[in-house]
Formats: sequence, structure tokens, C-alpha cells
Amino acid sequence: MAKKKPTRVIQMPTSPETQIRTRARNLKIGKCYINEDWDDSREAIVIVTREHINGNLTVGFFLVDLAMQGIKEVTYWFNMPLREFEKIKDDSEFSETLTETDYNFAHNLIYGALEYGEDNGYKPHKDFAVAQYILEEDTEDIPLIGFEFGVNGKPMLFYNPDEDSDEDDFEVDPLIENGWDDDVDEMGVPTWGLEEWKEFLAKPKEEMSFRVFQYYIDQLFCLDHPEIEDLDAFEVVTGGLPIDIGAEMNIPAKEKEFLESVVKVGDKLNPGIIFNLAAEGVRMFPKSKVIHYMWLTYGFSASEEEGIRIYKECLKKFPDNLDFRNLYAEFLLEDERFDEMPGVYDHKEVLADFFPGKDKIDFRAAVGFCNNYCWYYTDKENLLKAEPFYQVLDTIVDTGINYVHKITIYRNVILKLHNGILKAEVE
Repeated sequence: MAKKKPTRVIQMPTSPETQIRTRARNLKIGKCYINEDWDDSREAIVIVTREHINGNLTVGFFLVDLAMQGIKEVTYWFNMPLREFEKIKDDSEFSETLTETDYNFAHNLIYGALEYGEDNGYKPHKDFAVAQYILEEDTEDIPLIGFEFGVNGKPMLFYNPDEDSDEDDFEVDPLIENGWDDDVDEMGVPTWGLEEWKEFLAKPKEEMSFRVFQYYIDQLFCLDHPEIEDLDAFEVVTGGLPIDIGAEMNIPAKEKEFLESVVKVGDKLNPGIIFNLAAEGVRMFPKSKVIHYMWLTYGFSASEEEGIRIYKECLKKFPDNLDFRNLYAEFLLEDERFDEMPGVYDHKEVLADFFPGKDKIDFRAAVGFCNNYCWYYTDKENLLKAEPFYQVLDTIVDTGINYVHKITIYRNVILKLHNGILKAEVE
């Protein structure tokens, strides 16, 4: 009779979230910190740590708005080396004002703000669902400390322009917010006469349909350039290769976890620390294009010299990847160094030239390439050269992506340049 093989127990990896939910409250409470000006500023950064026997820490960062919104932002780490925690703490925007506090003070401030925010209709940051387990359970066992919330006893919303939008630093035309899904043919727009157009153009931009307005400016453009009607924009821009619009970016799980961890802390640390984290990611994942791209992004944030050095290294490693060229070109355009941009692409303007031997063009690469050339030719006031890049972008990009906001602005600029006044006379 064959011997029965011993059962092998396979240890499955456990996420930091699971570890925090199941283990954090069993760890000893460590040092806690708060910014000294929390009472006057009505905004507190509260840090709570738990100590592991190996000297590492589990850490919760809580950004608390005492004036109205409660728990605005939360970040957490499980089993973080002490030196890494000290580095993050010392490089945070609150580092100069952080002071130690006791746990009861931190606990009451966080949970008091949570309740106050909920009373004002604000839910806590989504990551509080995990980070709450770094705190003790909110029971009567915790000595109660009372705090005054609001301003002079009343809720007050503080305006922070940095929180208004995730858009890039472009002026967003209010026109682009409406009518994305309008079908001009179903609306009968092509048959409109003078009165219908006068009525439409008399509306404030906030009430206009973007698609109707787009149809109008396209018609004006085509009146002066009838050759545009015979333009095959995709042939001009892609060289005949199809763009792989439906392709998804498949990132290995470990790389994705690393990227998400960096993004999570990206707004809270200075660029130097984030740059070092990205560089560490390149050492961990030397073949990852997406992590090299992140490294290049933070490289340009650090300095132009550092960005160019990393750009050359990335291009040497991944010569066929257009994303790196797109990022460098965008950096030059944002710096208003328009004449240098075509050199990044070796003065090539056809996507197929960058995909030798391929049967499809990467979607992200196509968007970045068209975006940059549309921007470039808009600055040069060369409307006919900008047109095919605009048409490709308008066809392939979903309305929710920031690039659409950009190209809409480019388009408005193009027509302002060409017609003098957007609301040109229709007669």
C-alpha cells in the first residue's frame, strides 16, 4: 500500500489591509503626533503608530478638518521599517510643526471629527474603513476629551483651490461640460437655418451643447478649407495602422501594488521622497515600463537635468516605447519650448514609424502623440497641420479623459485664430 503523502500547507499572501484589520489592535500603541497649529488652522494631521516586536511600525495618517468635513484623507502602512517612517514623517508638509501627543488626545480628536463631519453630511475618507483598526475601538473605555468643532460653533467650509479639480493647468471652458452625447443628426442640426443658429449662438456657453457647437465651428472651418472634407485623418496620422482602442493595460499584481502605494502617498510627501521611491521601484522591477514611466515623471518634477538623464536611460532600455517620448515632448510644451518638441520624435509625424513590424498602435501612445502635435501646431497657428491630429483625438478618446478637455480648448483656440471671433456672422 502506497504511503500517503503528507499534506502541504500553502501560505497564501495576505494584503496589508487584511493584516491591519486582523492584527493591528493586538500591537502595542506607539508614539502619536499632531501639528502644533491644529486648533488655529482648524486642520489637523494626526499620526498614530503601533509597534511590532521587530521594531517596525504600523502607521495611520489622518488628515482631519475640524471646521466642517471631518476625516478628509487617510493613509496607512503595515509593518513599516522605523527609518522609512521617520523619513516620511520628516519630509511631510507638516514636519516642522509636528509634535508628540498622547493616544487618548489623538483618538478623541479623530472620532470627534468623524462624528462632526457626518453630522454635516460628509462621509469619512474611504480608507478610514481600514485605518480605523489602527485605532482602538471607540468605546467608553477610552477617556473622553471634548473638542470644539466648526468655527465659532458653526460649520465652515474652507476653500482650497488645489482640491478643486484633477485637471491639468489648462483653463476649462464651461462649454465642454454639456452635450457630450448629443447626436446632431437626430437633433436636425444640419438642416438648421439662420434663425435657429442665431438662437443657439445667443445662449450663454453654459447652456450650449458641445456637440452642436463643435458642428458649427467645423462647418466654418470647412467653408474656408474645402480640402478638409477629403482628408483621411487616420491615414495621415497613423500611416494606415489601426489603433488598439480596446486594449487594457495588464500590470502584474506586485507592480500594481507598488504603484498604488506610491500614488497613495504622492500628494503628502515632497517630490524628492517620491522620486526616491520611484527609483527604488525601478530597482525592484527593472523590466517594468510603467514603473520606469513613473520614475521619469517624478524625474522631471525633480529637475530638468534629472528628467533628461532618466529619459535617455528609459529610451535606451525601451527604444520602441513611445510613451517616454510623449512625456518628454509634453514637458517641453508645458515649458513653452515649442521649437524643441519635433526633435523628440526625430521630426516624424506618423505613428506607424514608431511601431515597426507591429500590426496595431498602442492607444495610450497614440493619444499622447496626437495631443502633443495638436498642441504644437496650434501654437504655430498652422490649422491644417493641426486638423488631422485633432480629428483622431476627437474620434478615439472617451469624454471622461482629460485629453478631451485639452483638445477642446485647442480647437477653440484654432478657430479663434482663424475666424477672429468664434461667433462669426452666419449670414
